[in-house]
Amino acid sequence: MGAGIGPATAFLYSGPAINILAIVLTAKVLGWEIGLARAVGSVGFAYVIGLIMAFVFRDDETEKKKVQIAMPAEEHPFPSGRRSSIWLL
Repeated sequence: MGAGIGPATAFLYSGPAINILAIVLTAKVLGWEIGLARAVGSVGFAYVIGLIMAFVFRDDETEKKKVQIAMPAEEHPFPSGRRSSIWLL
């Protein structure tokens, strides 16, 4: 359930780095070459860091998936029709 550690880390790393305003400001102050290098480099580093984190924590992710597969299905206290009628009230 949810994203693995690799994609989550890549997203958290690249979010601030590929901020459009920060890239434009970098390009204005330091030149368009540096702005472009920042955009491309941040996406590339995020990809590499995500792969590294997925590789380092692969055993933990496998364990978590095994536990999730072994969990029984959740039973709801009300049938689905009754739940929807409660929400309509």
